[in-house]
Amino acid sequence: MKSSSYRSLAVVVLFACMTVVSIDLVLAHIVPVLHRREVQEGVRDLERSDPETLVIGSSHARTFHVLGAELAARTNAQRTLVAVPLEFGKLRSYAWMLDHRIAPLVDDEGPKGQLKRANLKRLLILTEWWDSCPGPDWNLPSRVWTFSNFLGSLANTGLTSYNRNYLQSRWKRLFWDSALAQDRGTKELFNTARDRLLHRTTVTPEAIQHTTEVWQHSIEAGTECIGDTEQMAGLRHLLDFGRTHQLETTVILFPRKPGTMTEKAKATTLTAFRNLVAELIAPYHARLVDLTWSTPLTDQDFMADFDHVSIEGNVKFARWALDGPLSFLTQAPQAEFSQVSP
Repeated sequence: MKSSSYRSLAVVVLFACMTVVSIDLVLAHIVPVLHRREVQEGVRDLERSDPETLVIGSSHARTFHVLGAELAARTNAQRTLVAVPLEFGKLRSYAWMLDHRIAPLVDDEGPKGQLKRANLKRLLILTEWWDSCPGPDWNLPSRVWTFSNFLGSLANTGLTSYNRNYLQSRWKRLFWDSALAQDRGTKELFNTARDRLLHRTTVTPEAIQHTTEVWQHSIEAGTECIGDTEQMAGLRHLLDFGRTHQLETTVILFPRKPGTMTEKAKATTLTAFRNLVAELIAPYHARLVDLTWSTPLTDQDFMADFDHVSIEGNVKFARWALDGPLSFLTQAPQAEFSQVSP
């Protein structure tokens, strides 16, 4: 190929790249990229600090990141908290994350054999009924794995739909501020940009009612799946960690959007799950705090996904919780919660 052909090809590639970057910048301006706290941020914060309280949970643990900031402000940083959120939940996934990403940091020692995080005295396990239902651990390769975990899986099974999740998540991390890269897998960016440019909304009262009913039916049907053996074993593993490390351990049932919970769901799935958890944790001297429907949060305090608390709702929840059912976080840990059950 002649040098002029190479130059022509280079010009075409350059302009193509410039076009893609320009489109990306415009879309990011219309629909700003939303960065959510993930396992990496939680682990990073734990590496850099020696908190008194560790929170392990699903994406709802992001709410406790906000609570941690409120807690530090109230106590002049005497009481500190690090929350590690694992998107998509599941108790078995929390246990794997604990063993492979968190426990090594908790047990890490300094040059003289002293624990680097000797201040850690509390463990909060954040969960809800859905975490105890059977399901795949797709969130492990995408959120928890390190490069060595990926290489090990690749050596054992080759490239699969499961370990490919690691590559997809790394791609998004590589292009962290790219609207196009973050849209990969969701394919909502262009529709959202169009709706914002045209100042129109697709959220109609009928659509909200339909989604509400879907959630209501899902929670009512949850009574058929809660208490999966492997998932409950995951919870027991977390409790064992709290006991062997002499941590004051609390299991918190996260609040759900009020409109998604029917009286039937409360009487069946949600109460049954609470009873399962209460029975399982009884030998561990652990505390149970059920916030499923006992908070001041309203439907307006939840995001459009009907699942996560909004930014304003997180602040509202944090202030209420620290004034009420989680006020113990503002005080020194209690020794009796660290005793090993006979």
